Amino acid sequence: MLFLPWSNEEEDLIYINHQEIFELHKDLIRQKRSEYVHREANEFEQAFEEQTERGNDDDIDDTNIEYDQDKNEFLIYETGNNEGDIFVEMGINTRTEKIEHFNVPKMIPDADYQRLTRSLNSSQRKYTLNVMNLIKDGDKQFFHFINGGAGVGKSTLIKVVYQSILRFYNSLPGSNPETIRVAICAPTGKAAALIDGMTLHSFLSLPVNQCKHKLVKLDSNVSNRIGVKLKDLQLLIIDEISMVGFTMFQQVDARLQQIMKSKEPFGGISVIVLGDFNQLRPVGDKYIFQFNNSYNALVDNPLWSLFELFELTEIMRQKDDKIFAIALSNIAKGMMTLEDINLLKSRIVSNENLEIMGDAIRVFRSNAEVDAYNTKVLASLNTEGAIANAYDFCIGDGLASIREKVLNNVKNLKTTETYGLPLKIDLKVGAKYMMTVNIDTEDGLVNGACGKLIMIDYGKLQKTNETVPCRLWIKFNEEKTGRKTRANFQNVMRNRNIDPSLTPIEPVTRQINTRSTNFKVERKQFPLVPSEAMTIYKSQGGTYEKVVVNLKKGMTRSELYVSCSRATKSSGLYLIGDFVPPKPPERNDAVATMFKSMRSERMLKFSLEFPEESQGERFFVMFHNVQSLNKHILDIRSDKTLLCASMISLVETWTKPTDSLEIEGFKVIHRRDCNDTRKPFGQITYLKNDLKYENITERCEYSGKDHIEYCSIKIDDICIISVYNSPNSSFDVLKRHINEVISISKRFCEDIIVVGDFNINLKIKTNHKFIEYMESFGLTLINKLNKSSTNAKTQIDYCFTNMNDLKSDYFESLTSFHKPIWIRKHGILTEVHVDEIKQIRTDIPFNLKDLKIYDQSDMMVVDEEFSFDRYEIVDENEQIDIDTTYNLEDLHASEQSNMMEIDEQSSFENYEIIDSTSRKILDHFLLVLDFNNTTDTDQISSQAQIINDLIEKSPFITVHNKDQSVRLKSKTEYSVQAFDSVYARTCTTADGNCLYSSLSILNIGSEKLTHSMRLLAVNAMINNSDYFQTLCKVLHYSFEEQLKRTAIDTIWGGEVQIQALSIALSHPIYSYIQFNIDPANRHYISLDISLQELIDRFNKRTAGGHLKYIGYKSDMNKLGFCVYYNGTHYDALLPFQDNPQQFVPHYDLINMSL
Repeated sequence: MLFLPWSNEEEDLIYINHQEIFELHKDLIRQKRSEYVHREANEFEQAFEEQTERGNDDDIDDTNIEYDQDKNEFLIYETGNNEGDIFVEMGINTRTEKIEHFNVPKMIPDADYQRLTRSLNSSQRKYTLNVMNLIKDGDKQFFHFINGGAGVGKSTLIKVVYQSILRFYNSLPGSNPETIRVAICAPTGKAAALIDGMTLHSFLSLPVNQCKHKLVKLDSNVSNRIGVKLKDLQLLIIDEISMVGFTMFQQVDARLQQIMKSKEPFGGISVIVLGDFNQLRPVGDKYIFQFNNSYNALVDNPLWSLFELFELTEIMRQKDDKIFAIALSNIAKGMMTLEDINLLKSRIVSNENLEIMGDAIRVFRSNAEVDAYNTKVLASLNTEGAIANAYDFCIGDGLASIREKVLNNVKNLKTTETYGLPLKIDLKVGAKYMMTVNIDTEDGLVNGACGKLIMIDYGKLQKTNETVPCRLWIKFNEEKTGRKTRANFQNVMRNRNIDPSLTPIEPVTRQINTRSTNFKVERKQFPLVPSEAMTIYKSQGGTYEKVVVNLKKGMTRSELYVSCSRATKSSGLYLIGDFVPPKPPERNDAVATMFKSMRSERMLKFSLEFPEESQGERFFVMFHNVQSLNKHILDIRSDKTLLCASMISLVETWTKPTDSLEIEGFKVIHRRDCNDTRKPFGQITYLKNDLKYENITERCEYSGKDHIEYCSIKIDDICIISVYNSPNSSFDVLKRHINEVISISKRFCEDIIVVGDFNINLKIKTNHKFIEYMESFGLTLINKLNKSSTNAKTQIDYCFTNMNDLKSDYFESLTSFHKPIWIRKHGILTEVHVDEIKQIRTDIPFNLKDLKIYDQSDMMVVDEEFSFDRYEIVDENEQIDIDTTYNLEDLHASEQSNMMEIDEQSSFENYEIIDSTSRKILDHFLLVLDFNNTTDTDQISSQAQIINDLIEKSPFITVHNKDQSVRLKSKTEYSVQAFDSVYARTCTTADGNCLYSSLSILNIGSEKLTHSMRLLAVNAMINNSDYFQTLCKVLHYSFEEQLKRTAIDTIWGGEVQIQALSIALSHPIYSYIQFNIDPANRHYISLDISLQELIDRFNKRTAGGHLKYIGYKSDMNKLGFCVYYNGTHYDALLPFQDNPQQFVPHYDLINMSL
């Protein structure tokens, strides 16, 4: 509009339709423009554009790079920022919205997981156990590089590590299965799809081309959204690390630091990378372990120097494939044997024998060869065909001549520069095609996915009446590729009788960088290219049944290795040309230098000790709470550490007499089974066949709340006592049995070992008296104090001894909530075989004087919390009878001298203990409920009584006697002075427990009984189940779901839960919302309304939709507990004085009081 006369800026320039005005006056505008815009201006614009293009090229030293720099097309394309509606006139919507979606692999079935763990070789197993040990301890960031060639099981290792971590976190009470703890990524869509992961680009919003774009800092809103989703991220796993260059690696580090808001490397997240550096080097970038400078330095970059090396070397393929895998490994090293060379030469075929190759993929070194072969094959196909032309549209304002120039320039761009969308695609039914864009990584529709075109759908453009392809039906090589997309189209496919194995592919839109300041070009095209052949680079990361490699003179070692290793078997590899064995790497080879440095200085040292590796130490014992031996007997039989032990002692076996529990090389010397149903009961002890033993004594008490089992076995001159003590047993009973078994065992052996699951948590200081009690027998704890023995980070399994030459530590388990304990002794045991059916000695002269009797006042006092620091994890298909009777009475009803001295602790410490107990009872309640939909609720009722007794002793809570931890809000959303003069609103913790935390504040002045409030509500719902079932039916809820919601940690409460709390606390509960701030509304309350007027307004029912909940009609006139609800969060309303003025809402959400 600079060239059109105007007088009023607003009327003539701003508030007008610019396009209409331009069309009306375009001749005048062009004339005036020619008068003022000279040739120099156009030349300057063109020169500026050319300079911008030159300035954006990276200055990367690519000397010594083993690939065709000008022909390489191995880039990653993500579908994002897709705008435009080119195909809208045909009714096709191909728009893809950009959202933060994280593809998180799901937990596989238990049977599949068990098969996976049992198939691990020694290196895989040790690494997995070591990582699990690091994850469970969780106090140290770690960086591992797992190196391995073809067939060594890297993908299997990724899967088992991820699944093990997933199971660990999901086993913890209150865990959210949707929480992202581990992310699995790869640099390409094809590699990501193979491991059910994500591309690094989509996961961390990295630039598409790893070396051509600088990392732009994420918008704070986007960063915060991603940060919220990844707040619990502990570990990042990156596969195919050899394809990640220096630049991308730096970008991963920088992005994680931004998202996690931490300056620690990778934002404080541990990182495992896997790959094979004998493959082709990163595209257009330095190796990940090099500095990115013009000197091509061979020293480590700072990030890579953090990583420790772990190598997988054992080939995990079948016999014939194993020979082939070894040959491939030797190609990579440049050290082929004569046998390797003969194997590869036997795979050479001539072009005349093409028929035997069938549907094999052809692999060439250059793009020119690939294009020529694809063109030749497509031309030879006498099938239905079509041409799919790209639709390019300009977006932006500018001269028409420049617009035309930009569009013409785009037509001359390579496919690599148009984000994988070709200008033209030759479509032939029956031909092979490959995806060039990552459409849906989770669905396997990724760059590199290959398949055959089976059918073409057509549509007509209304403007030109031109018939064009609008949908392609592809049969992908992998059945799982496109499974989700096929499900979305199942009705269309059924109605048209389309083969259900075909996947529909539609055009996508990408914005192409034209480097023009005025115009952007969008291209809409099918994300496919012919793939009868592909380059070596494009083939990297994929495997195929049949591969034909065209050998060329001058092929590098890496190219030969990558191309030949695309075949999974030697019988599927065909070579055309002369096979020349590659030479070993040069002395200054970058990869060889890196490995030499890491192998000498940074080999991974396990934090977990494997006792079977100790030299010259023959005797060691393994003790483990196995949690269902019948379920895990195959795991025991394949556990190399357990099988190296001299003695294996297992408790909580859940076994029946009919179970077959033999282990090769061992004899069973003690066994106790469940007589009826499977439950947390049972003990079994195995001993190596060649060792001598003698059963000293064994005992089981299983009566009421007390459950303890033990056995004492003499091996050589040592008595080994294995103990299981239930969390429900009283400490008096435990002492009596410990006293008995030690006294009896000492009659036969001086050297004593006592190992067991005692269910007394030594991480609680008050429980250290148990250590003192054992020391009275001359026995010392030999496990490191405060070291976790369970997934819940409690220490309830440990070992005592009076021997000086013993060492003990915790091992790791992939199946149990408990960690195994190993105990090791120097020296060799007597190898004498004895009768396996030798009976336990019952003729022991027994005298009560032999037992240590202690004054009751000195009895060990155990913290209540220890009774619940464990959880039972069992096979849901097994019949279950879970012992859920908690022995709270034993902890509270004993003599004053024996019980925990509550008066010596602060009230809040007691609250914490009781609330922790409540949480554990609820977790156990949920566990049992999930297994059989029924549960014994005695422990809930008992705990509810304890909580109510505690609340009754608490004074009336006001703002003046609340705990200091409870903060008050200085101002509410709409502050009514009369109301605020009576009540102050708290800042209750917003963690999903806010309703229960608010009621805790109102009852005891703090949030210390939050979980106890949940337990009271659960107890009320169970005791009044008929009432609540009716209530839930009226509210269109499921009673069972509401009961679970009440028990589960961090799940919001609603009307059902408030009604349950009103019943449990025997008080009305009033819920207030924000007062109305609209003067025109009849419920409007002025800020300065008087107290009496406000009371009157409540009586007249014109004070808003405030709600009252009354559990019992008899509680109608009691003082109510008041809470404030803003629609998503509850806060407590604390009065300023005793017996405050009550504002009683009229509205009853639930008008069904008992």
